[in-house]
Amino acid sequence: SMRTLLSRLPALLMSTRAAKLSSMTAESTFKLNDGTEHPVIGYGTYKVGVIPASASSATSNADMATDVVNPADCVKQAIECGYRFLDCAEFYANEAAVGEGIAASGVPREQLYLASKVWTTTIYNGPEAVQAQLEKTLKDLRTDYIDLYCIHWPVPGQHVEAYLQLEKGKAA
Repeated sequence: SMRTLLSRLPALLMSTRAAKLSSMTAESTFKLNDGTEHPVIGYGTYKVGVIPASASSATSNADMATDVVNPADCVKQAIECGYRFLDCAEFYANEAAVGEGIAASGVPREQLYLASKVWTTTIYNGPEAVQAQLEKTLKDLRTDYIDLYCIHWPVPGQHVEAYLQLEKGKAA
């Protein structure tokens, strides 16, 4: 009956989701509205290479200094471990190091999925600043294209212009 079917629906949906999750691999993707395949698993580059003192100390009164390992080495190692989606951003202030790590990995660009985000202060300065930041990101990442370029955080009254500039960049 319909009542029986509806009562079983939550369990059916959960088992379907679990089956999908259990079959995911490092190469799994999902399709964006424009048809682009977006990797499910990625490597975030925010503060990559920075190890807070609290992460390596057994005491709560640890010196608040941080250790830093070469972020390019971290990115290279992530790629060597199988990551192919790298999540970057202007705000992270490390795209040049990420680009260095990509180059050192030796993995061809077409095997990677690079995402970056333009920050609010750039958006506030208008479409020309957004375009200039995109060009800087491309140079720093040592590539001639970005697979996904997003607005990191909308700026009231400015994000529509920024989005239109991103659309122009996509078409180019």
